[in-house]
Amino acid sequence: MRRSHTWLLAAAIGFGFAQVASAADMPVKGPVYKAPPPQVYNWTGCYVGANVGWAHSKHDLSTYADAFPLNAINNTARTAIINAGSAGIDDDSFTGGGQVGCNWQMPNTSWVLGARATSTI
Repeated sequence: MRRSHTWLLAAAIGFGFAQVASAADMPVKGPVYKAPPPQVYNWTGCYVGANVGWAHSKHDLSTYADAFPLNAINNTARTAIINAGSAGIDDDSFTGGGQVGCNWQMPNTSWVLGARATSTI
């Protein structure tokens, strides 16, 4: 009996040392990184802006004579366009404008109140 207790005690000690030795071989867990909280955008503030552009148009009106359906009322318009010869519109112009405004986002909501003034040339 004494001999079986000795073997049992030796086996327990052996397993204990084996566990400690295998635990040292386990990989170490890395640090846990948390994502930063999402940034909340705030629309409060004032702004100033400007815009510029160029407009160009070119139309040959003589080609529109065939667009009128054949009837007594439109026949006069067709005849006038055809008799006018090659009539057209050719225009170039500058366009521009500006805007100024302010916005205010209500606290703890997604509601935005604002005012804006625009001007066009």
